[in-house]
Amino acid sequence: KAVVSTQSTGRSGLIKARMAGAAFSTGDLLVFFDAHVECSHGWLEPMAERVYLDETTVVCPCIDIIKHDTMEYPNNAQMEIQKGGFHWGLIYKWIPLNATQRALGITSPQASATMAGGLFAMSRNYFYQLGTYDDEMKIWGGENLEISFRIWMCGGRLEIVPCSRVGHLFRVKNPVSFPEGTDTVSRNTRRLAEVWLDEYKEYYYEIQGGKGRDFGDVSARKHLRDRLQCKSFKWFVQNVYPELVVPDDSNFALGSIRNPQSNLCLDDLQKLDDEKGDKQVGLYWCHGQGGSQFFIFSKDYEIVALRKNDYCLDNSNYSPGATLEWYPCHKMGGNQQWAYDVQSKELKHVPSGNCLDARGAKAKDLVKLNHCDGGLTQQWEFSKVYSKELVWNRRHK
Repeated sequence: KAVVSTQSTGRSGLIKARMAGAAFSTGDLLVFFDAHVECSHGWLEPMAERVYLDETTVVCPCIDIIKHDTMEYPNNAQMEIQKGGFHWGLIYKWIPLNATQRALGITSPQASATMAGGLFAMSRNYFYQLGTYDDEMKIWGGENLEISFRIWMCGGRLEIVPCSRVGHLFRVKNPVSFPEGTDTVSRNTRRLAEVWLDEYKEYYYEIQGGKGRDFGDVSARKHLRDRLQCKSFKWFVQNVYPELVVPDDSNFALGSIRNPQSNLCLDDLQKLDDEKGDKQVGLYWCHGQGGSQFFIFSKDYEIVALRKNDYCLDNSNYSPGATLEWYPCHKMGGNQQWAYDVQSKELKHVPSGNCLDARGAKAKDLVKLNHCDGGLTQQWEFSKVYSKELVWNRRHK
């Protein structure tokens, strides 16, 4: 059949453009795709079958990478299939399948907590039953997690279908501009947090900031949630996304890590925002606003930055004066294992036996490790402590 197109009279943004396209459609199956994609042979049938078998199943293809510099679509068939998660900035991230999922085989549809958002298919009827998109979100950002949470919490299921493969052109930097310089992504994610995260929204604000800033009227979306009789976000975390690292009282401590003598705090210095740059660890004046100064001392004895993908405080140089870096958490201890003494306030890197030291440091300087000497520059305080133990991680003794 002939392709029929429609076009808005001005820039409406991704969210409203998709809603307009859905309203213009007449078929039973809606397929939402970004423009910068290339479909492989047989991409549609595996997704359509899953929706046909269960109208409340929403499906995403396996997304292959098209090289941005050469436009080459490599053979990605041997790449490990991943599923969707998110970090506490409420931004999508890829995570590996768990052991149970891998055992299902490489062709089996896999449950995914979230979708990337650019490529998915679902029943037209279910799209409208579920509440389409939040039409008060602007331009782009956060809509993929909003619909993902809504699918799972309101009785549906979200899957990645490996037998459907679509190439996607990933750009080096975000090509999207925002009206009048406004940050629509942050506003959109605040709306998302207010409607769907329940008490967990406080973690979002502690880590991302922005509490009290405008997010518009969310009463209609809360009414939708009530009408659909959706489950709690706690249910979602426990049953759909147990991999999520939650900054709660199961950890030893969380918040800022402050050296009282200098009033300097451990800070990621926005290094985690740079995908390819160094991830060295610095110090900055303590500001008490979370964000780049929000960390947890986890039950695995890691110091974890949650603002971006889960990064752990890491050091592979055991010499005094060594600097540290943020490295993806691997849960294997080693260079990411730390110990804290509540009485001496020393924060010790277990493999090297050296202590975190602010000696001679100024704001924006890199923090270092030195021989433990009990000095004031090696004393550190966490803003919120849950553990009643005097030594966190006795294995270092």
